[in-house]
Amino acid sequence: YQQVRAQDRFLLFNAYGPWEGNWRHRGYEALLMDLALDPEWVMEMGTALIDLLIDVLRHCIALKMKPDGLFLVDDLACARGPLFSRNTWRSVFKPMYQKLGSFLQENDIAFWMHCCGKVTELIPDLIECGLKVLQPLQANVGMDVRLLKKEYGDRLAFWGNIDAQKM
Repeated sequence: YQQVRAQDRFLLFNAYGPWEGNWRHRGYEALLMDLALDPEWVMEMGTALIDLLIDVLRHCIALKMKPDGLFLVDDLACARGPLFSRNTWRSVFKPMYQKLGSFLQENDIAFWMHCCGKVTELIPDLIECGLKVLQPLQANVGMDVRLLKKEYGDRLAFWGNIDAQKM
């Protein structure tokens, strides 16, 4: 940490979000079924992950190891759109994102996020939760940075928009 700080670089810490962290633990199909059959359990697991992340960040701050930003990895979408309905997102996951976003804002830590897929319909909620930078902007599913910039450019920075298949 001190070596990177000495170079005066922007420092991002990286962590899984409540969806990604739990599907990697539980299994993708199993977590989708859990979300349909027992959303309270999914909320409990996701909240535990967010609480742990906040506790780790608090500890880092206490050790004078505060990052400039947090890069959250949480693939919430596929090529056609979010993996779950907007209502499910808002009732299950958004409260976790709000809790994390509030903590980050209170501690002057920028909120960055990696989210593959066509996440367009969740962008207003993500901004409301404090998101500042969205990546990768998957070009082949319609995440066109030119259109996104027109709509959200004054509230959100964009990183990416390269069609990886063409590379």
